[in-house]
Amino acid sequence: MSRVTYIGIDPGDRRQPFTFAALDGERTILALSQGPMDAVLAYAAGQAGAITAINGPLCFNQGRMAQEKDRAGLKPPPRPGEWTDLRVVEYQLALRQAPVSHTPSGKGYCPKWIRRAVELSTELQQRLGFSLFDDGEEPCHLLEAQAEVCFWSLLGGTAPFAAGSLEGRLQRQLVLHDEKLPVPDPMDFFEEVTRFKLLKGILPVKDVYSQPELNALVTAYTAWLTVNKPERVETVGASEEGKIWLPMQRN
Repeated sequence: MSRVTYIGIDPGDRRQPFTFAALDGERTILALSQGPMDAVLAYAAGQAGAITAINGPLCFNQGRMAQEKDRAGLKPPPRPGEWTDLRVVEYQLALRQAPVSHTPSGKGYCPKWIRRAVELSTELQQRLGFSLFDDGEEPCHLLEAQAEVCFWSLLGGTAPFAAGSLEGRLQRQLVLHDEKLPVPDPMDFFEEVTRFKLLKGILPVKDVYSQPELNALVTAYTAWLTVNKPERVETVGASEEGKIWLPMQRN
């Protein structure tokens, strides 16, 4: 592909909009926006070539963790009756203490953000012709990169602060800044905090990105790494049920 756009999408939850970020080959931020699913699909459809990463599963679990044959092949195998309603990739990452979600089968209760991620994946593949990143030669590809696991991995396996907290946002933005993404240096926040501002309840957060924006940026960056620095990307899981792509911490 001569020109590739690297897109990261956070599906949001409940009534929140989708948030998407786009990078070019130089890591310039081309877009950082919010909107309904149709807006995301329209942006993706307008790209000549795109690697798109979703912060969420591309499909529901296929019941492999409930099958004794599949469970017996895992190292270590789970205890009987435990770890049954999730994907194999999530079990593998949980063993490494990663902050990974559990994707249900979709037949019962399912968190809204997971259902929205699966719906978006289906639309990208069926309506726009996206193929999985390691399958096919189409100009547009799709992969899963869960934002919390990405930040955990970029922090070298250290659990990040709570995602919605101010300290969590500052930490995640610092990770992206250290990775040379063109985001404001979050350390400037501390230079602008004064005794007067604290007493008045004023915090200089205008240059601190929101949690959905940070999620979209780190997934877009993971997509960028898969092409431009593949040695810094690890995949976990199996294509039959879903792989998760992890950006690795620099040595």
